[in-house]
Amino acid sequence: MVHDSNSNYVTGIQAFCALCLLLLAGCQGETDQQTAAPQKTSKPADKPAAEPLTLRTVSEDSLNLAEVLGDANPIEPGKLEIAGPLDWGRASRSSDYVARFYLDRTRRTRLPRIWITAETISEPAIETVTEENVIEYARQVASQLKSESDQELLEPVIPMLIGSRPCARYVRQTRFQFKDGNNQRSVVGERQVLMTIVAGRQFTVDLHVLPGDIKQFRDLAYAVLAGMNFLDAAEPEPAEEPATEEEPATEDKPATEEEPATDSP
Repeated sequence: MVHDSNSNYVTGIQAFCALCLLLLAGCQGETDQQTAAPQKTSKPADKPAAEPLTLRTVSEDSLNLAEVLGDANPIEPGKLEIAGPLDWGRASRSSDYVARFYLDRTRRTRLPRIWITAETISEPAIETVTEENVIEYARQVASQLKSESDQELLEPVIPMLIGSRPCARYVRQTRFQFKDGNNQRSVVGERQVLMTIVAGRQFTVDLHVLPGDIKQFRDLAYAVLAGMNFLDAAEPEPAEEPATEEEPATEDKPATEEEPATDSP
C-alpha cells in the first residue's frame, strides 16, 4: 500500500510538472509571436503647405507723418506731391528718378538714402493697386522676382497697407558701387523696396542702407510712401529738370554714382 501510494504520488508530480511545462511553452510561444509581429512603417510627413499671404497694416498715426516728413514738393505740378524725411537733403530730379532723398545733405556719406522711381506698365494686369487686390499684386511681384533671379530675399514679398496706400514690400541684399573722383569702391548694403501701381504707373520707394540698418530707417520710407499725394489719377507728366550723371540702381547691376565723395558711407 505504501508502494502504491508513493507511485501515485510520483505520477501526480510528473503530471503536474508536464502541465507546467506545457503552459510555460505556450506563454513563450505567445511572447515570441508578439515580438516577431512586423511593425508598421510610419507614413512620411507631408510637406507643410505654403502659408497664405496676409495683409499687414501700418496706420498713418503710428508713422507720425507731420513730425517726420518735411514740406511736400510738387514733383509733377498739379499731379504728384512728395514729402521727404524732415532735415534730409533732396537731389534734383532726373529722367531716371521721381525723387531722391539723402540723410547727409552734402551726399558725401551716401547711405542711407531713399530713391523713388516710376515706370509706365504696358497693359498691366492690375491698373491700380487697391486694398482688395494688393495680395494678388504681391504674388505677381514675388513671381517676377523669382523669374528674374534666384537670389534669396532677406525678407519675402508681403502685401501691406501703409496709411491708405497698398503696396508690396520686400528686402534684399545688394552691392553699391560709388565713384569718388577716379576711385571706385564697392559697398555691400540692403534695400527695402515698396512697390505700388497707380493708374498704370508703377512707383517704387527704395530705401538703401548699410547691413542691419533696415529697422532704423524702415518707417521713414513707409512715411514717404504714405505721404505721396496723387492729385490726379491720370499719368503724370515728367517735370523738366536737368539730368544728373547718376545711373539708376538695377537688379542686374549695382547702383552707381558719379558724384564726388570723400567720406565713407
